[in-house]
Amino acid sequence: MTHFSPREQEILHSLAQFRSYAEMAVLFGIRVSTVRAHAESISMKTDVHTQIKLVGYAIEHGYSSRFQVALQEVQQVPRDSRLLTGKDVYKAFMDVYPDLVLNWHQLTRPSKTIYEKVAHELNCILCKMSRD
Repeated sequence: MTHFSPREQEILHSLAQFRSYAEMAVLFGIRVSTVRAHAESISMKTDVHTQIKLVGYAIEHGYSSRFQVALQEVQQVPRDSRLLTGKDVYKAFMDVYPDLVLNWHQLTRPSKTIYEKVAHELNCILCKMSRD
């Protein structure tokens, strides 16, 4: 099991809440460069090297149990496909953090893309878990 410092654990919890490095810096009263250094340390320990993949790692490893429960509820909704979509991730995120998100239709394309990238990462995780 990978050992993370208390600050690295805080960073993982914040990543699982979709917080940016700048938001984390304000939240923890540190510089953005310090947040990046902690994220780089996490990356080296986990061999996960992009912020989106770190979000997936944080969620997969239980750093946002409320979000995991919300995702499970979204997954139980009948759909044509078993794969999560960006809208599914958005809905789960909205259920957990309603004060932090806008209506899906109000989001700009880059914001929607982030949810879609997270959905892709989570689909990879779910496929891996179903094979194990």
